[in-house]
Amino acid sequence: FNVGDTAAIGKLKLTVNGVRTSTGGDVFKPKDGYMWVLVDATIENPTDKAAPISSLLMFKMADSNAYNYTIALAEGTKGQLDGELGPGRKMRGEVAFEVPKGAKGLELIFEPNVFGTGQAIFKLDK
Repeated sequence: FNVGDTAAIGKLKLTVNGVRTSTGGDVFKPKDGYMWVLVDATIENPTDKAAPISSLLMFKMADSNAYNYTIALAEGTKGQLDGELGPGRKMRGEVAFEVPKGAKGLELIFEPNVFGTGQAIFKLDK
C-alpha cells in the first residue's frame, strides 16, 4: 500500500494519511544521527464490537536494509492510536519512530492481531 491508501486487515481498516520528519523540540530530541519519522494514520472499526488498539504492539517500521524500528516517544505528535475503539468508530493520530538519518525504503508495518491475521505494509518513501 501507499500513503493515502486504506488497507483492511483483520477486522480493522488502516489509512496512512501522511508522513513527516522531525529533529525534535525544545525538550526531547532523537539521538545523534537519527530523526523521528511521524506517520499520521486513521484506524477504523467497521464491526459491531469494540477493538483494543495498541500502537506499541500493532506498528513497526522497516527500512530497505531490513532493519526494524519500534515506536518512539517523540515531542509534538498529534493525537494517539491507543485505547478502545468502539463499533463503527474511527481513531486518528501519529505514531513516531526513531530511524537513522538518510534511511531509505521506509515501510510502516501494521499488524492488528499479533497472533497471526497478517499484516499491511505501507511504502512511505516517494
